[in-house]
Amino acid sequence: AFNLAAPRLHAYYSTVLDGICSKFSKLERFRRRSVFSCCCFNLGPRVRAFIHTDHLNAPFVWCAITALGHSPGSSVFIFSALVRHSNISVSLNETWFAIVQWMPGAMCRWFREEHGKNDMDAANQARWREG
Repeated sequence: AFNLAAPRLHAYYSTVLDGICSKFSKLERFRRRSVFSCCCFNLGPRVRAFIHTDHLNAPFVWCAITALGHSPGSSVFIFSALVRHSNISVSLNETWFAIVQWMPGAMCRWFREEHGKNDMDAANQARWREG
């Protein structure tokens, strides 16, 4: 669903995760085809998330929230750094489970800086060769 809703963002996530995993060979994706680097299984039975923003995430990255209790399989994508979000309380006779997936802003920044540094190093070396 993510690659259909936001194909360029999906490709960006994949590039970031591929780049980081190739640099650190002991890292592996938690799911082979997932482009998200982090996943949290909220297995309740009555999981509660209070109103918050994920202020350390980059403002352009999406967070995927998939319901497993009520409306199982329903997913929403939100800009978790910008949008205040939570869930509502569930009653004692209800259950609420969810899977939350995201890409931390720090990973995006690290990847950008690491690759930016490599590009600058290559440009500097070329200038030295030219004199």
